[in-house]
Amino acid sequence: MTRIYIDEAGTNSPEWLAIGVLVVPDHKALHNSLVEVKRAQGYFNTSPTKKNVLGETHLAGFRRKSDLAVAEEWIKQFMAHGCYYRCIVVDWGIWDGRHFGDPFDPDALKKRRAYKKWLEMLLDSLIPVRRLKPGCSPVPSAL
Repeated sequence: MTRIYIDEAGTNSPEWLAIGVLVVPDHKALHNSLVEVKRAQGYFNTSPTKKNVLGETHLAGFRRKSDLAVAEEWIKQFMAHGCYYRCIVVDWGIWDGRHFGDPFDPDALKKRRAYKKWLEMLLDSLIPVRRLKPGCSPVPSAL
C-alpha cells in the first residue's frame, strides 16, 4: 500500500517555508531496509534518557559523520524502493498575499490559505494524468 508523508520546515522562519511530500510505494519493505541501514552502520541510541535502541534521524540534530553516512544510505534506499519526493519552497521576502484573501484579512490567515493551496497543488501533482487522444473530450458528452 502506498503511503504519503507530508512535512514542512521553516514554519516559524521569517525567511522561507518548505513543504515536502514523500511518496512511499511499499512502506514495509522500505522500513525494513532503513532499519537495516542503521544496524549495519551501528547507529544506536546512546542516550540514557531514551528507550529506543536505534538512533533518531533528524537533520537539525546531525552532528557527526555517522549521521551523514546514514542519511546518504537512506536516500539510496528511498530511490531503490521507487519512492519520490515533491517540494515547494516559498521565499517570504517575495510573498504577496493579495491572491489569498481580501485586503483587510490578516496576513496570518492569508498564509494559512496559501499553505493549504500549495499543499493541494503538491498532492495534485502526485495523481497520474491520463493522456487524451486528440479530439477526445475530458468531459463525458450529455446523453
